[in-house]
Amino acid sequence: MNNDQKWFVIYWLNGTFSTLQGQDIGDAFTKAGHAASAIHAIDHYSEGLKLTATYDKEQRNWVSLKEPYQFFTVYLFDGRREVVTGLDIKHALKNAGHEDHLLVTISWWEEGITDSYLYFEHDKLWIAREELAQLYK
Repeated sequence: MNNDQKWFVIYWLNGTFSTLQGQDIGDAFTKAGHAASAIHAIDHYSEGLKLTATYDKEQRNWVSLKEPYQFFTVYLFDGRREVVTGLDIKHALKNAGHEDHLLVTISWWEEGITDSYLYFEHDKLWIAREELAQLYK
């Protein structure tokens, strides 16, 4: 990824959100494979990896959050990688519907949306991509 790539959070009219990357919003949309007509399905977007609104199902609209939520990437011991959002990691896990005891099943977590680690099924462990790169120099 180039350093000039930015993250965008897209808030769709159907109450879901997604994240895209690009030099600007148009580039991010193109890279994600969205047609130009998809712009009509968007309520709004924000720049950066912070969730700034939540969807009110009763009123069917997006409501600004008092404090933006952060994105966290969670690497679980069973080999799953999950992205969750919240004020902090515990709040993010709860928002995702996980119980507090899930913290003991997490191998590692990072702020942001990352893929810094690869899971090796045979060894049942996550290994940092940087460490692998050093091994194979």
